[in-house]
Amino acid sequence: MREQLREPALGAVPLNAEGSAWAVATTGSLVVFNGCSRPKTHPWDEVEQGTWDGQERVFILRWSQQDREDLVLKVPAGVRNGDAYASADAAPFAKALRQRVEAAIVHSAVTTLPQRRHGHSECASRQ
Repeated sequence: MREQLREPALGAVPLNAEGSAWAVATTGSLVVFNGCSRPKTHPWDEVEQGTWDGQERVFILRWSQQDREDLVLKVPAGVRNGDAYASADAAPFAKALRQRVEAAIVHSAVTTLPQRRHGHSECASRQ
């Protein structure tokens, strides 16, 4: 898996108890390995919002493209490898997800400007 990443992993969570599927947060994108085919890469600027439901152990990513279905990442309590078992800590992935989504957001604000008698006025700002 690591050899297929183009950037260092900032956080990762398993997506099944066998450890064959993973979601990995990198600086530029979210990479999802399903264990069967090539990994899917989702640039952070496509993500509008990410949430974590700790009780259900589910990350839900909402895309900036409205007609795109949410990405649901179910995280098992742990991963079994033969006789060994390791619990899955979602905190590093959650932190990386939050940081990368926040870094990719373009802030916008809507305000009403005073009316002018002649002509019209518009204002836009990007960070």
